[in-house]
Amino acid sequence: MDTEPAASRVALGVAWLNENKPGWRAADFEYLDISSAAHCILGRVFETEGHKHHKKGYFYVLEHLLTEDDARYPNRWAMRHGFLWYPPEEEAEDELEEEWSQVLGLKKLEAA
Repeated sequence: MDTEPAASRVALGVAWLNENKPGWRAADFEYLDISSAAHCILGRVFETEGHKHHKKGYFYVLEHLLTEDDARYPNRWAMRHGFLWYPPEEEAEDELEEEWSQVLGLKKLEAA
């Protein structure tokens, strides 16, 4: 699986979003949860398109916007672009969410 640092994977994700959804940073990122198909980066950015297809934005992207080659292994594509964490450990999820929060200029909410 992908062993690239979170920053490298998020940079690929940012480049993909810039190319495929100009203006994506205007999405509502008030609540970001990388583990949620509705509140992750793709879930927020493609929320409207997802609703039109009765899907969460994350699944809309995986089912409708990937190249034929990437669509064969959509989770691998999502991991490589920083939209899905790996390894499946809380630390990996936190690291990826923190990287996206920095890119978006969001403050990380501390658990109460």
